[in-house]
Amino acid sequence: NEMGGDISFHSQPNRGSTFWFHINLDLNPNIIIEGPSTQCLAGKRLAYVEPNSAAAQCTLDILSETPLEVVYSPTFSALPPAHYDMMLLGIAVTFREPLTMQHERLAKAVSMTDFLMLALPCHAQVNAEKLKQDGIGACLLKPLTPTRLLPALTEFCHHKQNTLLPVTDESKLAMTVMAVDDNPANLKL
Repeated sequence: NEMGGDISFHSQPNRGSTFWFHINLDLNPNIIIEGPSTQCLAGKRLAYVEPNSAAAQCTLDILSETPLEVVYSPTFSALPPAHYDMMLLGIAVTFREPLTMQHERLAKAVSMTDFLMLALPCHAQVNAEKLKQDGIGACLLKPLTPTRLLPALTEFCHHKQNTLLPVTDESKLAMTVMAVDDNPANLKL
């Protein structure tokens, strides 16, 4: 009761007990409500390919909150051939072969954009690090959410800025971290 809630339980012989906790918590006043600023995306074109119409609509709703010009296509082959500032390529859940930069669709997509992002189902994430090493701008886990998508989109701005001129962020300081644990079981070298 001190926390403004209550605890209940139900117990049955030889079956165990179930506990319920009901408490009200205050919202964290320091939480960041807004995502990253997307103003740097003004005037940029994004090609978006996603075969799943429900997933596409959810992502298009997120993208509508940005200043991007979005060109959507349900298939890569139907995407108007052009050069796009960014491309978000949704990989279908049914796609099972290993995804590499040698894949014909990825090779063509790279030639059509400055910054290629992939929306991958969980089973395709195993190749994400290799794909990023080979030049993919971002590998995002489906389903796309504003928390996942907006930082990847704004990374394009940082990517372009870093390719134009080297920028040092003087607001960041170097930091050394030392962790101390007084539990002897955790003291391993």
